[in-house]
Amino acid sequence: PSQEEEQQDRATMERTKAVYLAVMERHKNDAELMYNAQRGLCALAARWVEVLQDQAVAKHMSRALSSSRREALALVTELLALLQTPPDEPCCDRSVAVAGAIVQQHLRQLLRVAVEPDPQLRAATVLLLDAVARHGVVGPSVLVPPLVAALGDPSLPAPRETAARTLAHLRQKYPSSVSGSKVAEGVRQAFLLQRALWKGRSSPICWGTRTATVKPLFAPMYPPPVASTRAQRFGLITSLLGPFKFLEEAPAAAAADEEALQFLVFVGEVVAFLPFAFVADVVE
Repeated sequence: PSQEEEQQDRATMERTKAVYLAVMERHKNDAELMYNAQRGLCALAARWVEVLQDQAVAKHMSRALSSSRREALALVTELLALLQTPPDEPCCDRSVAVAGAIVQQHLRQLLRVAVEPDPQLRAATVLLLDAVARHGVVGPSVLVPPLVAALGDPSLPAPRETAARTLAHLRQKYPSSVSGSKVAEGVRQAFLLQRALWKGRSSPICWGTRTATVKPLFAPMYPPPVASTRAQRFGLITSLLGPFKFLEEAPAAAAADEEALQFLVFVGEVVAFLPFAFVADVVE
């Protein structure tokens, strides 16, 4: 198909979707209309599965995630709605299949927007990652870093709670997926996110405010859902402290790198404020 035909096809699908959604919003008490609208959305979802294979559509999805905040938020919200389709709905399986295909194809961009400065986009993406984890759409280990980064977001309490629950779910269902290295990667993402949010006005912190009486941001990940055995807890701490090797191996370079020093301070605070239950967790 030509570019003009592809644009017309996408425009038709968008208009059709808008009609179905409007019917479902305005006629919630009409069971027959609701059922027909749901069946129509199922048919539209089936068409999406077909066109997802088309390269032009794939590029359109990528642009939506990497262009404006509004387009990215709309796509993330739409994917979340598909994954949250009630199991008793006739189009549930197909909706999940559609969303799963999109997530798998554009996973890298979705993981990136999970740590974007825009709060609405971050909050919606954390909910999407939770739904993705529970449906088993992608390998669980790739979801760990952005979820840990969400724990380190002091500005959004609700997504932090969602991220903690999702990490607990992953730890229970896929124990090996929540490794110390993935958690350490997430702590690094949290540090970079805080720097982006505050733009140098304040140093990244590991608790909700500058008051030490507030529960540390990363407390929910220790000991469960990340590390339930002593070996796992020790592995987690070892991974978190890994960046300090840079200070040992190249002290002059580390001292001259302001961001590296800030990150080491951040990591030190993260480890120091973990809710240790046993002295043996930190003394070896």
